[in-house]
Amino acid sequence: MDIKKPSMMNVNEATWGKSSSKEEKIFNKLWQGIQQLKETMLIQNEKLDKLTNITQNLENKLNGIQKKMVEYENKLNQLEEKKEQLRDEMVQKTNLLVFQLDRQEQYIRRENILIYGVEENKEDNDDGEKVLFKIADELEIDLKDNEIQRVHRLGQKRRNNENPRPIIARFVSYKKRNEFFTNKRELKNIEGRQHVFVCEDLTPLRYKLLKYMQKSCSDTFTYRYTQNCNIKAKLKTSEKWVTVTSPDDLFKHGIDVDYEKMGCGEVRNN
Repeated sequence: MDIKKPSMMNVNEATWGKSSSKEEKIFNKLWQGIQQLKETMLIQNEKLDKLTNITQNLENKLNGIQKKMVEYENKLNQLEEKKEQLRDEMVQKTNLLVFQLDRQEQYIRRENILIYGVEENKEDNDDGEKVLFKIADELEIDLKDNEIQRVHRLGQKRRNNENPRPIIARFVSYKKRNEFFTNKRELKNIEGRQHVFVCEDLTPLRYKLLKYMQKSCSDTFTYRYTQNCNIKAKLKTSEKWVTVTSPDDLFKHGIDVDYEKMGCGEVRNN
């Protein structure tokens, strides 16, 4: 509010009469200072009002930005959840495809057998067929040429015939192949054949699964072996025999499969 300058006439006349021109100059100077201070305060108040408005506008914008950030964060979380969901679905579908392909490959191999531990003939580059028919005679199995589709050693011949290569034999009929495979237990009673081992031609995945069960699942199963290219295992708790064809079958019995330990890069963790 306006402050009126006091009149010098209001001052006691006795005092006024004694006032000097010097005192009047001081009074006027003080009054001018007050007026300048008043003007300065008005200017500062105007600036303060402007700053207050600017601050309020900034606060409003900041609140809007924070609201947008919350919305974006919620959307980002939703996208992350969707991403994890899609990843889990992809892993499940990939594993399902791997297991399906494994079953198909194993079905193709079902007529095959592998024979380990038979020394190689130094004079014959490929004596697999001769070995197969000789072992069949020793096991008293009537095996004819037309019942065998293919027989050969696996891999390149090693120096000095150390660690003889295994023999793979593909039978025309599963029945004849099964007869040969079933009678393999008699090899232990034949002189010179005690170290010969006959097994089924498992897929890489099923072979790794069998080895994993033999090494890491002794707390759950007592016996683990293959029959008809499937893994048979006996539960410790119920003594019930179960069939295992994929890692999913182990989950059914409470076994959390360690794929890294199994060495299965083709199967992914969920």
